[in-house]
Amino acid sequence: MTSEIVVMNRSAVAMAADSAVTIDFGKDADGRPSRKVFNDANKLFALSKTDPVGIMVYSSSAFMGVNWELIIKWYREKRKGVSFDTLEEYVTDFFQTIGEDEDLFPREIRVNALLNDLCSFYHGMMLTKIEEEIEKQTEDEGKELGEYQIKRICTPIIKEVLNESSNSDFIKGFDEERIIGLQGKYSDIIDKATEEVFKKIPLSKAASTDLRNIALNLFSREIFPENYYSGVVIAGFGKKEPHPSYYEIVVSSCIFDNTLKHKMLGSSSCRDHTSVIKPFAQKEMVFTFMDGIDPEIRKFLEQYIGKICAELPDKIAGLFNFGNNENKKAARDRINGITEKIKEGLAKNLDGIKEQYSSPIVKLVNALSKLELANMAESLVNLTSFKRHITTAEETVGGPIDVAVISHGDGFVWINRKYYFKPELNQRLIAEYYKGE
Repeated sequence: MTSEIVVMNRSAVAMAADSAVTIDFGKDADGRPSRKVFNDANKLFALSKTDPVGIMVYSSSAFMGVNWELIIKWYREKRKGVSFDTLEEYVTDFFQTIGEDEDLFPREIRVNALLNDLCSFYHGMMLTKIEEEIEKQTEDEGKELGEYQIKRICTPIIKEVLNESSNSDFIKGFDEERIIGLQGKYSDIIDKATEEVFKKIPLSKAASTDLRNIALNLFSREIFPENYYSGVVIAGFGKKEPHPSYYEIVVSSCIFDNTLKHKMLGSSSCRDHTSVIKPFAQKEMVFTFMDGIDPEIRKFLEQYIGKICAELPDKIAGLFNFGNNENKKAARDRINGITEKIKEGLAKNLDGIKEQYSSPIVKLVNALSKLELANMAESLVNLTSFKRHITTAEETVGGPIDVAVISHGDGFVWINRKYYFKPELNQRLIAEYYKGE
């Protein structure tokens, strides 16, 4: 995981990211998860050498097996000299350029990525449930199940996943008509994935058809399975934008029909707000600092009080003799009204605590200088890193914190930047950076 943040006011935006990256090696010989954390990952970059735009990545450090650092620098070189009036246009161009670039992602890589995504989805969402149900029914029956019985198990499980996936919205640029036209083009990949995952499972014709439709939904709709996506944050200014903004995008691990599958998670602009503080990935410590209460504690309080309030009317009504059911119902309704007010009061007071803590901080950010914006961004990332360091939790946030400040006048400026080399010994490399710009 990681910890990243954007802190901005109407004059500049500060971006900060830690350096921890977790490499998952699956399971060791004893069946325990095997992972290792390194503290040398680059997650914050200039999207352009000349324009005031930065980009951060979190969750997966690679896309389709290619490190995000290479992708960003490849894009930066390919689009050298290209500028846009708005930050949103930079976002659109970035994903469009990557999706259409067959040098960066040749056909073989694209096909393998689609196949791997589909096999993982089939296995995680359906095969595991099917195998568990087959095992359960085999134990109940006391003998091996027949082909017909297995098909009866598979069909409703697959149908349920189809229904759920069909409820998701299409990603931008796709609709039913376009998908119908692509069925034949991707049928070999879908058939291969079905064969690999369900080779020992007999499937009905209906289930096989449903699997094809699930595959097309996975490729074209807003479905982003956990652990199979990257988060991307792009912040800064367009040429005609006096105030900064940011966009947060979730990116799947495949390109479908020259379209990099992604979805906008959120955005904000200092045109609409005087200042913005927005954490990404592991954000609980930033929320604790901003809101005056840990998000998990607030969640626990609301759930616990909610549970008590739900049980209270029946318990109190059961303690007294109301004479008849009508009186008992009236008493229960009155108690329900009181418990609803208790829950509303709790939420109102918790919101009051949040406002009491966050409002002065947000107002202060509006007056901060560029350097103070950078210091604040670094400190908030460091909070999460410190929490991970002094607790028994895995240190998935840590290492040097890279910090940059972006403004219209100065562009993208590094405040803290780690190098794998010594800059004083590599002046040629530093000089080459802006050559030709």
